[in-house]
Amino acid sequence: MDRFHVSQWNYRAEGNANIVLAYQGNDPLYKLGTLLRLKKDDGGEIASHDPVAFQKDIIGPLLGPDYLIPLRRVAVTPAFLQDMAHAIAPHRPHHRHHRGIDHRARFGLLTQDLTYRSILTCELKPKWGFKPTSKQIVPEHARIKSTICRFCMHHFLKHKTLSDYCPLDIYSLDRCRMTRALRAIQQDDHNDKFKVLHNQSSVSPAQAALEILSHDACLLPRLAELQTRLDTLDVEGIWPLYKRCPVDDIHDTQTWQSVVERFLTAEVRDDPVQRILEYVLSMTFKDCSILMSLYAYDPDLPFVELDGTRYAYAIKVIDTDMKKVSKIPLWYGLDQRIVQNALQYALRRECDAEKKYNVVA
Repeated sequence: MDRFHVSQWNYRAEGNANIVLAYQGNDPLYKLGTLLRLKKDDGGEIASHDPVAFQKDIIGPLLGPDYLIPLRRVAVTPAFLQDMAHAIAPHRPHHRHHRGIDHRARFGLLTQDLTYRSILTCELKPKWGFKPTSKQIVPEHARIKSTICRFCMHHFLKHKTLSDYCPLDIYSLDRCRMTRALRAIQQDDHNDKFKVLHNQSSVSPAQAALEILSHDACLLPRLAELQTRLDTLDVEGIWPLYKRCPVDDIHDTQTWQSVVERFLTAEVRDDPVQRILEYVLSMTFKDCSILMSLYAYDPDLPFVELDGTRYAYAIKVIDTDMKKVSKIPLWYGLDQRIVQNALQYALRRECDAEKKYNVVA
């Protein structure tokens, strides 16, 4: 049975880095909710790192393996990739057409489809859960960065308006603030941070997300803490280090494992390479997404109650790909444009981060 024929897969979704296909064939090993993730062509070199090992050995120890969906590498052929690219073209969003499947790739990633047998599945990209306090930030920038969060300033740069949604409301775990944020993000004309992937119920997706995130109560604080502790210098402090001590893109898992071990044991905090690589890791946690699914009630699984009905739930983190060290100049340039734009327009907002972390820059 040819599992990798174009007729066996349908377009499901895509982001900046990957296209996701859903298996529609009859192979009993694949039929029970299988997705295939294919890398998009970014114009750079073919990725040489192992994303399976990166998730298992780098992201897992930091975030917790229970929050991750296992990945499995599978070989693909150029012919399959080219045929698949042609077949899914009519189903792709127009604004995504500038980047297609990387025909040079030699493997894809198989993963579980959380929408399979779910009653409802939604995806939240929470973004940055903290405001920087680094002493490396120039005073003029420090004032605005300490009051307005990165997401709100970036939204204003892109759309010339402030969104009613602020990620710090989500991270607060305060039900009133979370409700306000989830309602606002659904009403935002530019919303691409909250998506309903599957819904076969009358349950409100926002209410389901609120209950799951509140009941779990660990994931959001953990994400915010990792973002904060891995990025103690801010990009304004990382940029001078990077110029003095250029670091090539890191592809081997062993180097990243060493970075994680040193981070977890608080060793060599003054090592510039360590600080640079910690910052790059922080960017993965700032850009990941949370998948939340409701299923029929099962007494052996965690559950939430909505409108008087109990549902089992699953909460997982996706989009935990390795970031490139070579993107630091781009991140610094974007940061400066975001802040300068906010200063130019005398942007005013108090984004409230109630949860504090003991971080020393």
